[in-house]
Amino acid sequence: MSIVAKEFIIVLATICFFVIPTTDAQMLDPATELRPSLTLEQAQDLLYMWEEEKLARDVYEFLHSAYSHRVFNNISQAEQRHMNHVAGLLQTYGVNAVINPEQRGRFSIPEIQELYDQFITNGLSSLRDAFLVGQQIEIMDIADLEARLASETKADIREVYQLLLSGSQRHLAAFERQLQRF
Repeated sequence: MSIVAKEFIIVLATICFFVIPTTDAQMLDPATELRPSLTLEQAQDLLYMWEEEKLARDVYEFLHSAYSHRVFNNISQAEQRHMNHVAGLLQTYGVNAVINPEQRGRFSIPEIQELYDQFITNGLSSLRDAFLVGQQIEIMDIADLEARLASETKADIREVYQLLLSGSQRHLAAFERQLQRF
């Protein structure tokens, strides 16, 4: 077996060990279908971005239930589409999300869980504060997407990140328009 093939198997096995629940037989069976490969960092980035999009969706759904303002409803639906785009990449590359998307307000990444809890608390202070939370989420999302785009080499991942970035920029503009009314 060549050195390149061995390195590929090590990277694939590392990704499988950390994020793809498989049996030992599946990992060792040469007949098992190999999916396109990701580095561990790329897999972690995809999982992080999926949870960050879920964070936005879950917070906006919660704030919509608190204030019944359509901007939260509209943007939460867009965030669901963003989650679906990232989920498509996760499926393509055989990376499993740890959290069920239907579990609102629950995250496997402690940092995102803390942000969710903080955003919910802050958003309940007033409608203006809820719009500020939306603004903060979108600024964070834009920064994270720009950082990942700067180093991402896979065209399909770059395309999805660019789509998400464009959406987050529109969402930020929507929240800033709402804040101008105060």
